[in-house]
Amino acid sequence: MSCLSEKLKASLQVTAPAMGFFRKTASANKPRMLLLAQVAEIPGETMITNMPAIDVLLLSCTKSVPAKTLNTLVKALGKSPLGLWGPNKLSGKVISEVDFLVFTAESMSLATQVAETVGKVLVIKTDWSDSMLRTLNETSLDAVLIDSDTISTLTFLDLLCFSRVGNIVNKPLLAQVPVSVSEGEIRALWNAGVDALVVSLSEETLAETKKLATLLGTISLPAKNKWQRPHALVPSLKQEGASVTHDDDEEEDEE
Repeated sequence: MSCLSEKLKASLQVTAPAMGFFRKTASANKPRMLLLAQVAEIPGETMITNMPAIDVLLLSCTKSVPAKTLNTLVKALGKSPLGLWGPNKLSGKVISEVDFLVFTAESMSLATQVAETVGKVLVIKTDWSDSMLRTLNETSLDAVLIDSDTISTLTFLDLLCFSRVGNIVNKPLLAQVPVSVSEGEIRALWNAGVDALVVSLSEETLAETKKLATLLGTISLPAKNKWQRPHALVPSLKQEGASVTHDDDEEEDEE
């Protein structure tokens, strides 16, 4: 299991507060939304030193990155796992250095060898049909990422699209949002089914990303069960097999 998957499950798990005489010493685990910072290139030493309190770093690049470079970055990040949204062709050494891969359905070849410890995140579109979205529930994906990097301002239509995907897909839902997302928008996204935010991280957005990380660490969100969503129960009437008895007198009259 990838570290991303463990973090997502832990963030949605709710621990009830302890009861009895020692309830003050035990704190309840509250649900929270994860923060993934997406970078377009290998971050320098200065950015790593001033890295906000993010949960995951996502490296998005179109050119191949040497496995040795990724290994150095993983060590520098420490406890924060590294994901790769890279070129279509990836070597086994490169894949083994990251915690999870992000890919589109048409870019990932079935011949690509991915170890079980490496997570898989599929990029989806909000205009996919309901039947196609439902097929994702039967896959071994760790999460799905809504391709919404063109959104500069969240609208009610965006919320409806996120909610539709969240109601159909039972995988953790990641969404690309502006780094300036507000507390009210975070709550709306959480209620729509979004489990983690993906924001663009650069030297220009470093300060805003730190503010967002602080906000996500303090905001109180309601609990939800992503993987065991209740289904509507349709009431049904059970018909008992009634025994039919014939009156002897009626049978004699018929004769």
